[in-house]
Amino acid sequence: MARGKNGSRRVDLKQPPTNPLVFWLSRGLLVILILFSVIPLFNLEYLLVDLVSHFRVQYLICGVVALIFFAVNRQKPWILPSIFCVGVNLWLIVPFYFPPPNSSAIKERKLRLLVANVHSRNTRYIELISVVKAQNPDVIAVIEVTPEWEDALRSINEDYP
Repeated sequence: MARGKNGSRRVDLKQPPTNPLVFWLSRGLLVILILFSVIPLFNLEYLLVDLVSHFRVQYLICGVVALIFFAVNRQKPWILPSIFCVGVNLWLIVPFYFPPPNSSAIKERKLRLLVANVHSRNTRYIELISVVKAQNPDVIAVIEVTPEWEDALRSINEDYP
């Protein structure tokens, strides 16, 4: 701080009031945050790149915090990269929360799936066949099938090959 002509204290707005180490750490973290936000966009087939692509909401929150931090501390050169980080992550997150306006025009078709674990010792064939006929699924998956179960399920083979 410096003294003005009349002896009052004057705050130099160009100098950040915070410890310089905090600014270097925050700048470094912002660079890492931008790298973690942008590198997965290149579709590289590496495990670590795939791992860092799953934290978009967290990157968005950290980017907003960085933007506020740099704006409050008047670090103009670092505000634009913070905005870029927030923008990239918003661009990737918003479509999941707000679908495009013409998506309601697409007719939604649901696939009905019936999965039955029949246990190899189970002999209640007729019960499963009645459930299949009552539910009328598109696809049936039967687990732990024995030759006896295959013979019993032949009656629905015409509808579900």
